[in-house]
Amino acid sequence: MPRVNEKSEPIERPRLTERFLRCLSRRLTVVEAPLGYGKTTLIRAWVTHLEASDAKVKYLSFEGLARGQLEHVTNALTRLGLHFDECTGLDDATDQAESEHMPAECRYLVLDDFHEADAACVAFVRTILREPEPSLHLIIGSREPPGIALTKLRMTDQVNDFTTEDLRFDLSEAQALFQNDMTLDEVEANLLRSEGWAAALQLLRQFGMNPGERPPDFDELSEFANYLNEQYFEQLSQDQRHLLLNTAHVEKLDGDLANRLTGRTNGWTELAHLSRSNALIFEEVKATSTTYRYHQLLRDFLRRKQQQLGQKRLAELHYTTSVWFAECDALFETMQHACLSGRPQRAETLLLDAGGVQVGMLQGAGLLAACLDLLSGQQVYSSPRLLVAQAYVFLKTGRIKDGTELLAELRRSLEPDQSLLEREIILVEAHARAYSDKQMSRRQLDALEHTIASTPSTDSLMRGLLSNFLCMFLIESGDFQKAQDFGERAMAHYGDISAKHLQFFMHLHLATIELEIGQLHNAYRARSEAMDLCMEHFSFDPSLRAIARIYLDETAFEAGETVGVAERLQTALRRIDRLEGWNMLYLAGYETCLGLLVEDGDIQSSVDLLEHAGSLVARRGMQLFSNQLLAMQLDLAVRAGARLEARRLASEIDRLLADTGSEAGLRWRGRVRAELSMARYEADNKAEGPALKRVQRVAKFCAAKGLRRLELRALVRKFCLAFQTRDLAMAESTLNSCLALMRCHGGLGAILRERTAFKEAALWLVSENGVGKFEPDDIALLADALWHASIQSVGTRSSILAELLTERELEVLEELAKGSANKVIARALQVTEPTVKFHLKNIYRKIGVNSRKLAIEIARNYG
Repeated sequence: MPRVNEKSEPIERPRLTERFLRCLSRRLTVVEAPLGYGKTTLIRAWVTHLEASDAKVKYLSFEGLARGQLEHVTNALTRLGLHFDECTGLDDATDQAESEHMPAECRYLVLDDFHEADAACVAFVRTILREPEPSLHLIIGSREPPGIALTKLRMTDQVNDFTTEDLRFDLSEAQALFQNDMTLDEVEANLLRSEGWAAALQLLRQFGMNPGERPPDFDELSEFANYLNEQYFEQLSQDQRHLLLNTAHVEKLDGDLANRLTGRTNGWTELAHLSRSNALIFEEVKATSTTYRYHQLLRDFLRRKQQQLGQKRLAELHYTTSVWFAECDALFETMQHACLSGRPQRAETLLLDAGGVQVGMLQGAGLLAACLDLLSGQQVYSSPRLLVAQAYVFLKTGRIKDGTELLAELRRSLEPDQSLLEREIILVEAHARAYSDKQMSRRQLDALEHTIASTPSTDSLMRGLLSNFLCMFLIESGDFQKAQDFGERAMAHYGDISAKHLQFFMHLHLATIELEIGQLHNAYRARSEAMDLCMEHFSFDPSLRAIARIYLDETAFEAGETVGVAERLQTALRRIDRLEGWNMLYLAGYETCLGLLVEDGDIQSSVDLLEHAGSLVARRGMQLFSNQLLAMQLDLAVRAGARLEARRLASEIDRLLADTGSEAGLRWRGRVRAELSMARYEADNKAEGPALKRVQRVAKFCAAKGLRRLELRALVRKFCLAFQTRDLAMAESTLNSCLALMRCHGGLGAILRERTAFKEAALWLVSENGVGKFEPDDIALLADALWHASIQSVGTRSSILAELLTERELEVLEELAKGSANKVIARALQVTEPTVKFHLKNIYRKIGVNSRKLAIEIARNYG
């Protein structure tokens, strides 16, 4: 049998006590929260703390204090050694015998349960606060705003406010409350359900458990229902109880809906009053609306009590609510309450009238899935249009096989006169083609373009979606100019129908084109706009947030911003593991993340990342991404020194490169990455000649196609090869080409992927040629690239010399630039003269000079 837990020690709340003590120099502390949030317990703990430090404290509660309130307050002030006179205000009560020797220190008056104070008492406290009396600190505890104008005091930082949000128990406090009676997961679950409400948690604690027994749910606690009934519900007016009982079935409501459900006109007034009194009803104010929600435990209590109204009345309430939400264009809520009113057929009709699968395309798969979940399986599987919607949800949630099989079945059973159904099948088939990661032939691309041209110009959704997917397929085929054209057409169509959800995706696809052709600034802007759209309209959708994050962080990486990117990408990739995804998205996320992890030397995390990607490929059967994953795996194997695995992967990639005709072969994107990974493998095996031929072939192909990002990647690899073979002329010309691309198109991703090798090659070239041989603009750009290539690329960017030299060498060069002799430099730096000569030799070698005069000139020219 359950037992009552006798433990009753108050839980210490150091985060609140520390803040209270830190702000005692202010005039006033206000603790305002509804019943059961532990105001009195907390305030009494503060009183105990103050008394322990020999402070002068007087505690007064207004609970049950019906008469003589003002007299009690003035007596409390007197006992503190203060006297109030209407003419002179607050003064030390030096005429009081018990206070004759009171030190001039702060005194504390606590007025608890201030919501029960009468008008005279409130006016008196208001007067006290107008007095400039620094020796008195007032502490007010109340369920309602104290009825005192505090704006001026708050503006001058004289009030320490503790609100409901502050008083909610956090996880550590809840753990302390339950001690070892619950697991961490159980504590978290109860904390979430109670929303940190102390009274609810205390009741759970007092209810107790036998060892090994499952902790009770709040629904099982009759004591809790009695508590809410006696201490809250029965204390309300009849109008307020009527409102709560008739609106308990609604998650959020406003005054107009309350009026519709109650048949009265005071909904706004009553809700505002209940919210202001902090009576477990919370006001949520947005730019265009104000809504209210009930604390979920209060809502659960009210819903049980609502059953007493009878099934007929409940059905009427749900139907009225459904009609209301229909007027507000809130599809899910309209369907939900239609089902709860006993009208599931109305819910089905509502979804189909709203466009069926178009709901998901225009407002997100999450909403469509939630709407379908409201319907029975029989309803969905007896309606072909709802089955199309179900197939779309399957595709959007990673169930590619289920989605494509369902579409094939629908296609086989399609009748000639079902034009609307056929249209919806075509739209979802386009999604299936993109998500199943299959290549399209030129003939198929032409057919899709013809379909777009033959679609009525008035059908903006159809034309927009088909143009969108044609844009994606053209990117995969390498036709960027045409892809951009159809992408911009899709964006225009989406703008015509204000399809924010589809505009989000189109921003991402157009940004992919910009990034590949080297327009980094444009790509960054487009992906930032996509993130803004997501956070403004779809912040509730974790899949869209993760997609936006992956693409934005890929662009940030290309711009040289690396702090926190790997961690964010790993989180985002895990989040979309079983959700929506396509080849370009996965490539952006995994390749960028791998580039960061490998260059940081985190081989184990790199292995884990690619293992996760491999499981994704196996589950979804993604052929294009599978091929590109091989290139990433080969890069990692080479860097990790796994020679046998590298040899196996190289053989597999060689086979793919030789396959130029089959559907399973490589297209341009996979071919470029495969060639670059093979060049790394060959260079690691001292086959520099074949490696050089590969990177030159890739660079030429990318230059011809305008693929500036990948061209730069090939050139950086060539530059590193020139260093490996010590080919000074090739290194110089290749670095110049790299710098020219970076200057025109931006982008540092290629260098960050070869951070260590690039830095070694650049330092070698500068030392061989000398700093003076480079143009100043090239030196500035190279210094920036080397700064980004540094593991410690934080703080302010510095000059080329700071990248080439150690701190001690910089100090020596600084003294040298002043014209100091070696002996003077040695004295200034407190080293020996031979040490100075040793550093000067290294300096001359690193900056590529052979005389003191040239070193001084370089030092003065470059800071």
